Amino acid sequence: LIRWSKAQLSLEFASVIAILLLLSIVIALASGNKINDFKNEKDIFLLKDTAATVRNEIQIAYAMDSGYVRNFDLPETLDGQNYTISIQNNFISAAMGDEQIELATQPITGTLAHGTNVIKKVGGNVLLN
Repeated sequence: LIRWSKAQLSLEFASVIAILLLLSIVIALASGNKINDFKNEKDIFLLKDTAATVRNEIQIAYAMDSGYVRNFDLPETLDGQNYTISIQNNFISAAMGDEQIELATQPITGTLAHGTNVIKKVGGNVLLN
């Protein structure tokens, strides 16, 4: 039978607690990184979805006859975060924080705004706001 002294038991107990604490910290850090990855993926998805909505509205307007008019809304924020969206050189550009995406589109005249936008087709040209 092995006899441990109180000092040896205390030292071993402290060592086990230190190892468990270290493992907990490592797991917490790894989880934090995964949460950030998921948040970035969500931000990219929201940007793509918003830009795709605009591109779809433009495509629909191009397919319609002259005189077509439709209102569509863009949210003020995406998941509570500010974002920018614009059309330049036949590209829809959307950005939020460090994330930015661009989607090609047909030529269009006008600018995008958060809130209600009006898209129309006049004489074969698609106009925005």
